[in-house]
Amino acid sequence: MLIIHHVDDDGLCSASIVATSIRQFTDTIKFIPYNYDVEINIGDIELRDNEEIYIVDLSLNEELLRVIKELKATGHDRIVHIDHHKSTLDFINNLTVDDRKIVSTITTFYKIGISASLLTFIYLNMNEDERKHPNDFNIEFGDEEKRSSLIINGTTYAVPYAISLIDDYDVFRHNYKETIHWHYGFQVEVRKEDPMSSIWGPLVFDSPTISGKMVKKYIDEGITVEKYLKAFNQAQLKKAFVVENICGTDCTTLCLNTTSTGSLIFGDDINKFDACCTYCFNGDTGMWEYHFYSSDNGVNVTEAYAKLGVRGHAHAGGCTKTFNIFDL
Repeated sequence: MLIIHHVDDDGLCSASIVATSIRQFTDTIKFIPYNYDVEINIGDIELRDNEEIYIVDLSLNEELLRVIKELKATGHDRIVHIDHHKSTLDFINNLTVDDRKIVSTITTFYKIGISASLLTFIYLNMNEDERKHPNDFNIEFGDEEKRSSLIINGTTYAVPYAISLIDDYDVFRHNYKETIHWHYGFQVEVRKEDPMSSIWGPLVFDSPTISGKMVKKYIDEGITVEKYLKAFNQAQLKKAFVVENICGTDCTTLCLNTTSTGSLIFGDDINKFDACCTYCFNGDTGMWEYHFYSSDNGVNVTEAYAKLGVRGHAHAGGCTKTFNIFDL
């Protein structure tokens, strides 16, 4: 099995859910983390005939389309793409007829407003017939606000606490008061970078008692982290600058050169501008990375900064460049 996944918590959790659910049926699982910044090389990966390939929490773009074409050209047709980014739908709408036909031959599960990890959990709880046409599946939550349970064919499934919190943060719902503390605490967990790490199984598959204790540990740690970050971010923001009309975009943007990411860096200042942007140079990839955020009253960043190639959600998106856009 091959799993191509995004590198944030939602992507890592999605990859882990697939791997943990399927690993009893396969002896080899290969992972390719992708952050839209480098070419995906599948040439060195040995894939057996009829092997399953999952692409999770990744917005469809030219690179992923190239990979799908390459896989299908070598006879690998069992491809599943699970995603929740509006930019995926926009990309498909702008494809040629021939390329759209190629996408239509793989299994796709696209729902806006639900995290990829929760969609992956839902998909793997469908029966075989439902997985053939997952976009037709009626998603019903026992508790729409908290999304703590899922009703499938009359059966209620408890959604693991960690998945609910990742979903709550990733799609900007924040219906759990502890979401932000969970997020902060989980950021310092280095073992999560491996989807097969020993932490993921208990978090997303063990009993509520076991997973609940683990989540509480991260929440408690997150409370401490938050205190530090508030002071750190206030100091960082003194270095921020305002840019009008970045590369021809009709927006006023508060910008900060930092390796930190997340809208919370900007505090209340995010409400004073069309959007905010963090950026930095990644010496590992040789690329400049840009992350755009806006408040509920701000612009749709994937639309407002489309000229820059920003992809993602309405209020959070990003892009990479070979040059610094602020040097133009």
